[in-house]
Amino acid sequence: MMCKRKGQSAVEFLAYVSLTLVVLTALMTVVVQYQNQAIIFSNSYEAQQVAQDISFHAETALVQQPEYNREFTVPNTIGGQNYSIYIAESTTVIELERDGNITAPSLYSGEMITHTVETDSNDLKIKHEIPGQIELEAQ
Repeated sequence: MMCKRKGQSAVEFLAYVSLTLVVLTALMTVVVQYQNQAIIFSNSYEAQQVAQDISFHAETALVQQPEYNREFTVPNTIGGQNYSIYIAESTTVIELERDGNITAPSLYSGEMITHTVETDSNDLKIKHEIPGQIELEAQ
């Protein structure tokens, strides 16, 4: 009789351990998914802030007299990703390597301005030398 009870206890223990592992695996999967969503949201928010900042500088440059220039700094990376800046058609677009495009409205509607932010080119200068046109260059 003692052998049967020991065997039954071992089987019950294995069943509890197996069930616990299945529940923990499901729980960890859900936690990892929420963590990824939070990271993507954070990157998107930071990119949105950078796009709005650049739009503000572009709009300020457009309403100033020619010969206006202003230097400003943007982050080296957004969420560890390099990114490019496009300003055209009343929109500033931040293109992230992995997370796609983030946009912000802008009053600028001239020719497209493109700049890729690299490790050593996050200090930018915006210039308004020709009426209606602005330039964005690395410092």
